[in-house]
Amino acid sequence: MAAIRMLFSWLTEKGVLAMNPAREVKTERYSRTEGKTPAFVEGEVQKLLGAIETSTHTDLRDRALLGVLAYTFARIGAVVNLKVEDYYPSGKRFLLRFKEKGGKEKELPVHHKLEELLDQYLKATGLEKEPQSPLFPAAIGKTGNLSRRPLVRTDAADMLKRRLKQAGLPAHYSPHSFRATGITNVLENDGTLEAAQRIAGHADSRTTKLYDRRGQKVLVEDMERIRYLRLVLSRDRHIYRVKDSSHTFITMPAREVPEKFLIAFSLAGEQRELVRAIAEAVERELGPATVFLDEWFEYLIAGHDADLKLQQIYVEQSELVVVCVSERYGGKPWTRAEHEAICARLMVTRTSREERDKLRDTAYPGRRR
Repeated sequence: MAAIRMLFSWLTEKGVLAMNPAREVKTERYSRTEGKTPAFVEGEVQKLLGAIETSTHTDLRDRALLGVLAYTFARIGAVVNLKVEDYYPSGKRFLLRFKEKGGKEKELPVHHKLEELLDQYLKATGLEKEPQSPLFPAAIGKTGNLSRRPLVRTDAADMLKRRLKQAGLPAHYSPHSFRATGITNVLENDGTLEAAQRIAGHADSRTTKLYDRRGQKVLVEDMERIRYLRLVLSRDRHIYRVKDSSHTFITMPAREVPEKFLIAFSLAGEQRELVRAIAEAVERELGPATVFLDEWFEYLIAGHDADLKLQQIYVEQSELVVVCVSERYGGKPWTRAEHEAICARLMVTRTSREERDKLRDTAYPGRRR
């Protein structure tokens, strides 16, 4: 409707019409307090950058480019237009000079971690000696080498999709997701709205507020407080009672908790019946108090910190973790948290690097490579 009003207003100014017929038309007011751009959840940006190998110039370029998005939350158009000379020293720190939309220039101090990524990239590619070259040139086919032709926005967006898939992260993120993530991160770490606005290059702080995702995190935590089974433990912990939605108390036996489980199962809900049957069969062979299945120990993991308790079980309180992978395993927050805990365990055990790489790179249904 605004576009129609502007059209008729222009026609009126040019004398084509005597009056603007759309001026008096009332439209429904619509406002948003939060934007639609999805933001990375905690740990995903580090996972994305850490999953990029550094064996080729293209790999180093991709990691540096995503690092610029992550540590400056600049617009992708401004990032791909950077030249090598736009990264320069000023005193003890380096600066990045962006040419934003509207012809505006913006200079930002470079985060020390981003400085490391850029320095390693420029030194390996030799671009540090070519100030007039694009900071992020396009690749030469699949050779791993770089041309001196600037990367375009669409190619940068496609590169992000490939890197998300490689890191096993959801594909719905875009270059703009780094803006929402960065602004939220600054505000979470006691930064001011004005500082976030300056970094993002917004003319109005109300625009910056649209990228703040702190409210989403509070909402998720509040939603997880909805429980239709209220847990009541007995004093001796040999039984526990649950109160269901009809306010009926049910007494159930509480399983014995060993110092360490022999086997712990990690699964998505769609597999529950199958995994339960497998877990029961394994327990019959190994004996009681040997197998962990989340539904058997609800009284143990219940509470707002259930994710932390699960991670502790998978990392510290089990000899063997069996990951039951399905199509939805990698897309759910609980199973993603479990998988991160299992990966952390691999890093601290004696598992060889070759074995870890094999596990990471193996393709199977339900797992994003």
